[in-house]
Amino acid sequence: MPQISHNELINTVEKAFEAMGLRPGERAEAAEAIGWLERHGLDGIAELVKALDHMPAEAHGQLEERYRDGGLRVFSAGGQSILSAGGVAVDAVLSMARRHGLATVRIENCHNRALIAGFLTRSVYQKTGVLACWSNRHQSRLHLVWHSGLDRFPTLRVQERPRAATADQSLTLIASRALDLQPNLPPDSDTHRLIYAADPDTMQQAETQALTQGLTVSDEAWDRIKHIARGVLVDDGLD
Repeated sequence: MPQISHNELINTVEKAFEAMGLRPGERAEAAEAIGWLERHGLDGIAELVKALDHMPAEAHGQLEERYRDGGLRVFSAGGQSILSAGGVAVDAVLSMARRHGLATVRIENCHNRALIAGFLTRSVYQKTGVLACWSNRHQSRLHLVWHSGLDRFPTLRVQERPRAATADQSLTLIASRALDLQPNLPPDSDTHRLIYAADPDTMQQAETQALTQGLTVSDEAWDRIKHIARGVLVDDGLD
C-alpha cells in the first residue's frame, strides 16, 4: 500500500475533481475535506471512492432551496454527493446561527453524508457549536458528528438502533453560539449499540501520526484517483 504525504493527497484529489468538472472553489473545498478526513483516521479516500461514479454527472449541480423561515432552511441536493453541497450548507447554518442564535439546515436527497465531517471544522473559527446527524436508508444506524466550537476536533458516534419505519437520504445540521449541542445518546443495550466512536484526543493523535509518518492508502483506490487526475495533468509526476 502506497505511503503518501498530506499535500500529495490534497493536490491529486483536487486535480481529480477538476477533471470531473467541479468548479474551482468547490473542488478546493472538497479536496480539503477529503484530506481532513484521511489525516484524522476517518477513511476519506474510501469515502471518496464511493462517490466517484456519481460525481461527473453532479459537477454542475446546485442546492435547491425548498423552504426558508427565520433560522430554518431546507434544501434539496438532487441526489448529489455532499462533496458538492457540504460547504454551502455549513456556511448557511453558521451564518444563520450568528443572526438567530440557533439555526437548522436540512439537506434532502444527498449521499456520501459521512464526508460532512470534513466541512464542519470551519465552525471552530467562528466559535460556533454545530451538530450533524443522519441515518442510513439500508442500515439501522444513526450517525452523529458534533463540534463544540472550542475544540479543534469534533466528536463522532455511530449507533445501531431499531430500524425506522421510514428513512431518507437527508442530513440535518444544527448550529448555535450559545447552546451545548452535544446529543444525549441512550446507553448501550440490545436495541441501541455503539458501533464506532472517535473523540478530539483520538483525532489529534491520528493527525500527528499522519503529518509525521504520511498516509497509507490502498493501491486500488489511489490508482483510480490518479487515473482520473491525469485527465488534467500534463505528465505522470504523480507516480
